[in-house]
Amino acid sequence: MTKLSKQIANCFEEGGKLIIFGNGGSMAEASHMATEFIGLGCPAIALSDPATITALGNDFGYENVFRRWISAISNGNDLLIGISSSGKSKNVNNAL
Repeated sequence: MTKLSKQIANCFEEGGKLIIFGNGGSMAEASHMATEFIGLGCPAIALSDPATITALGNDFGYENVFRRWISAISNGNDLLIGISSSGKSKNVNNAL
C-alpha cells in the first residue's frame, strides 16, 4: 500500500473526508476522483463550484480561494488532495 493510500484509509477510518481541488483540467480530475470515492460510499468533496470560486476570488483574492473554502468546511480528520500539473498554482499551494 502506498503512503497516499494509507493516508486515505486512515482519513476514512477516523471519520474524515477527502477534499480534492485544482484548476482547469486538474479541477476535472479532482471532480472525477471525488466521484469515484463517493461511488464506493466514501465521503469526498471536489471544490469545483464556479460560483463559489469566483465569489471567493472576488472577495479574498484568487490565490486564497481554496484556503478560504477549506477553512469553512474541513475538520482535523479530513485529508486534502491538491492537484497542480506545474506544482506552482498559488491557490492550490496556499490551501495545502
